[in-house]
Amino acid sequence: MERVELIRTLMEEKRRGMEAYERYLNEKHLYAPGMMLYMREAHFLTAVGPGGEPTVSELAARLGVTHGAVSQLAGRLEKKGLVQRTANPKDRRQSIVRLTDAGKELCRRHQAADRRNYGYISQWLDGFSDEEVSLVLRYEARMRDLFESLNKDIGERLL
Repeated sequence: MERVELIRTLMEEKRRGMEAYERYLNEKHLYAPGMMLYMREAHFLTAVGPGGEPTVSELAARLGVTHGAVSQLAGRLEKKGLVQRTANPKDRRQSIVRLTDAGKELCRRHQAADRRNYGYISQWLDGFSDEEVSLVLRYEARMRDLFESLNKDIGERLL
């Protein structure tokens, strides 16, 4: 197969994989009886952490999202009784986020689910050596860098 065609095929598989992963993130998952959460909500809980009190800015940086996205997620999770937002005593212009007892329990459940899922994925990829998995990891990091670069340069390329 010609290299350009090989790269096209690779990019098509990457697109399909990303779409499948996006569907996975956008499905609700059962974490406790009667408690369904989207994966992004569960990741938000783990980013806060059981003993944490990060600011909205710190959470935005940890999650790689905007302040607005953090505020929306925090609002939804606050309505579900999983987080509390309060003014930062050091800087009243900032909000800090902490988990409620129910949020801590769901965080613990999600972390346990992650450990099980990583074990499952490890078995699924059993045919790949550690070196091959490391190569895929390097590839993914390079692709992330490529797309971040393309996103930054898109305005210049369109002019």
